Amino acid sequence: MLTSIRIKNVALIKSLELDFDDGLNILSGETGAGKSIIIDSLNFVLGERADKGLIRFGEQCAEVEATFWVSNHDELKKALEEVGIDADDGTIILRRQLNVSGRSDIRLNNHAVTLQTLKSITQYLCDIHGQHEHQSLLRASTHVDILDKFGEKEIYPIKRELFSLTDEYAELKSQLGVYGDDKERAREIDMLDYAIREIDRAELYEGVDEEISNTRKKLHNMERLSECVIGAYRALAGGDGGGVQSAGDLVYKAYNLLSSAEKYDEELSGFSERLESVRIELDDIASTLSSVSDGYVYSSDYAETIEQKYDLIKSLKRKYGAEIKDILAYRDSAEERKGLLENSEEELERIKSQLNKKNKEGYALSTKLSSVRREVALELEKLVSLELSELGMKGTEFKVNFSDLPEYAEFDLSSSGRGVDNIEFLISPNKGEPLKSLSKIVSGGEMSRFMLALKVIFAKLDGIGTLVFDEIDTGISGNIAHEVAKKLYKISKDAQVIAVTHLPQLAAASDTNYLIAKSVVGESTVTNVSKLDEDGKIREVARLSGGIFESEQSELHAKELVNTFKIYKASL
Repeated sequence: MLTSIRIKNVALIKSLELDFDDGLNILSGETGAGKSIIIDSLNFVLGERADKGLIRFGEQCAEVEATFWVSNHDELKKALEEVGIDADDGTIILRRQLNVSGRSDIRLNNHAVTLQTLKSITQYLCDIHGQHEHQSLLRASTHVDILDKFGEKEIYPIKRELFSLTDEYAELKSQLGVYGDDKERAREIDMLDYAIREIDRAELYEGVDEEISNTRKKLHNMERLSECVIGAYRALAGGDGGGVQSAGDLVYKAYNLLSSAEKYDEELSGFSERLESVRIELDDIASTLSSVSDGYVYSSDYAETIEQKYDLIKSLKRKYGAEIKDILAYRDSAEERKGLLENSEEELERIKSQLNKKNKEGYALSTKLSSVRREVALELEKLVSLELSELGMKGTEFKVNFSDLPEYAEFDLSSSGRGVDNIEFLISPNKGEPLKSLSKIVSGGEMSRFMLALKVIFAKLDGIGTLVFDEIDTGISGNIAHEVAKKLYKISKDAQVIAVTHLPQLAAASDTNYLIAKSVVGESTVTNVSKLDEDGKIREVARLSGGIFESEQSELHAKELVNTFKIYKASL
């Protein structure tokens, strides 16, 4: 149960601390006093998304802290263990902050947690019913989820099996998609074959692109290369009989002169040997340059071959990869893919056989799920009708309507992960009238009671300790209000109930009353909440009844209403 909530800088609330009791807690006050702010604050700390508009004007940060006391709850305990939160003493403290920059800080028993983690825990702590649930219930698409939740023990195991089967079916479908149809397969084989042959014709190997590029550069600069190499050769080997001495001759001359001089000066010793080494090296270079220059013969046919090879490699790089290794890897991959497609018949037959088998299993599971849902629906129909009868809608007929099951020929497991049932809740509030959709027949008061009936049923199933009702009394008055008040009180015997209301009957039936009021302090408007004593409760019941404020008659009426519910509560 929710034991306390602390709100700071949320809308009109500057600072508020509120303790709640077990049983039936009623919040009331004038319209616009700020009752919805307390519910919004509770929604915020429980994990609902919020924007900066929540923050009180002029403040930098809004903060809400809620403390829950929980008894043994296996699913809650497991959820806490999964996120490493200790709550052995039965206390869970939630704290959430939101600043003007949009950043949020969430703490669970002083551990920083994500919004997703917060919601995974709070789903077991508190259930808040607001007006948006009325609208949700009018959509038939939500009805199958409500039914499945009601019969979760019987239904969820089948749904899990069906989900698993659907995943397997989807995986087989994706495998089938790898091969495509016959035309696609043939077209891809032709494309792959072309790519393989195109790459093979290029006779690629690592580094061939650099070799071709270098050769192409030589061919484009052949005249200049020949000129430079021959010129260097002549400089080393001498002219063509023109009397120009070679570099080797000059070095040899220096060698002879120094050899003669060594005998006269020891410091010159060794120079002649070094010069001899230089002369031999120069002769070798000259010889090599002579051989190289013989190769500098331009061939237009060879140049054309190199240019074509260069263009081919450039084209292959655009198509298959930026590097030679990438092109070769693509070629190997293409060959593997081509082999897979060319030898796919056996594998395709295996996959199609498995798909057919899974589809049949899925149809069988879907029909089984539908059968179980129909059995569960009968129980839900009975319980809802009983609850509605207690809420002043005796004779109301409620039915869970199922669409016809499809034939197997129309069934496709890939679109049937939740089964094949189209379900809609139908209701006839008046005996003798035909069943119709909720959206076509239910008034505001009838919808409020219908929703309350569902909440009563699910509260018993969920084991949630706190139920919050935000103006469940829409469209309700008179004797029906008495029945709703009695129903909420009955619920509060098993779970804490917190309700925002305008009905004097609900205020009179409460265990604890809180008055929400708005006032101006200085230049600011603030919302405050006070816990009412017995006299305060009677005055508030009188105000809600529409009596003249503090008149003896309205006070007597309020006392009578409070006493009526005291007698009722004592009779339970």
